[in-house]
Amino acid sequence: MIITKKRDYKELMENIKNYKSFFLIGCSECASLCGTGGEPEVKAMKETLEAEGKTVTGGIVAKTGCQVLGTKTELKKNKEELDKAEAILVMSCGA
Repeated sequence: MIITKKRDYKELMENIKNYKSFFLIGCSECASLCGTGGEPEVKAMKETLEAEGKTVTGGIVAKTGCQVLGTKTELKKNKEELDKAEAILVMSCGA
């Protein structure tokens, strides 16, 4: 298992300040177990971004984010929401 940790809120907001719309991707494996990218955390991030005046076009919690082909298949179901986003915010490990 890979250990993940939440980014500093102020640092994150600084990094995304030039973007208005986002698609969120979490992971049901390591990030979920660490409390950094599962369903509750993706929902909380959506609420946080919207409170900052940002738009969340959609989001998923991938079955296993590091399984690229599986995640790609999951994302195809959300093509319209992805196309509407200026940026993708991934809440998982770097794999």
